[in-house]
Amino acid sequence: MSRFLIRKPKPRKRPEESFQTKLVKELEWRLRPAVIMAAIPNGGFRYGRTARTLKATGVKRGMTDLVFAFEKGQTAWLELKSGKGKLSDEQMGIQYRLLTLGHRHAVAFTIDQALSYISRWGLLKNNIGQDSLHGHKDK
Repeated sequence: MSRFLIRKPKPRKRPEESFQTKLVKELEWRLRPAVIMAAIPNGGFRYGRTARTLKATGVKRGMTDLVFAFEKGQTAWLELKSGKGKLSDEQMGIQYRLLTLGHRHAVAFTIDQALSYISRWGLLKNNIGQDSLHGHKDK
């Protein structure tokens, strides 16, 4: 028996995770059937081996929390922040690159704000959205 104890990290409050979970539940019934939504699981603590595996398989720091794919090869990327959260340098770099490439990108601090962006993109049922097929981008 080893005399060294291996301690697990203290569980942290994860308000962004709770925010994302609530939003995804809402979107499960509100998104148009043609829209594909996927989460990008970049956050959270990872042990060394898992972290190395994720990096080796293409996980990128700063990627958004959710991505949406829809008609005509379009995508929209949504970063979720809780409270007074702000974008990291990596997240700002990803935001800049996505917008430069012509993709939609938004940062939402509340479920209502997230739904507003998603609605503007025309991704909700019974909602064509002002810019759904016109290439408008939100910062």
